[in-house]
Amino acid sequence: MVTEAKRIYLDTNILAYVANTKAPQHKAALEIVRPTEREILCVSSQVLAEFYSYITLMPCQPSYNFYNHDRGKIVSDLKEIEQAILSRPSHEFKKLKQWFLDLDYQRWDEQIEQDIAEGHLEAFAQEAIAEFVSGHCREL
Repeated sequence: MVTEAKRIYLDTNILAYVANTKAPQHKAALEIVRPTEREILCVSSQVLAEFYSYITLMPCQPSYNFYNHDRGKIVSDLKEIEQAILSRPSHEFKKLKQWFLDLDYQRWDEQIEQDIAEGHLEAFAQEAIAEFVSGHCREL
């Protein structure tokens, strides 16, 4: 009887730990990427893109990914994150700023869509329609 192979979907962090030999998680990550004969490793295009971004920046500044090699942990303190951001060259800061703005816009759009779906904006919509119908609007 032939059994189907188990699919293992890799996360960007696993690939990053494999590439970063100084990470305390390096050996554990290596074990994950050594599948048995009944396992297939799967990597999404998004994970590949994230890993590409990580690996191309890693030799220059590992702190960009908020991993503190001296302390051996992911940076979680806001002050440390701020310091890591401030230490970036201006061209990378511009990219980070644009990424952050894009993320903020995306989350704003998602919140608006959620509010509409949950009916939170219905009263405002009805008020605007009533104003329009009663002629209290002007063309811009």
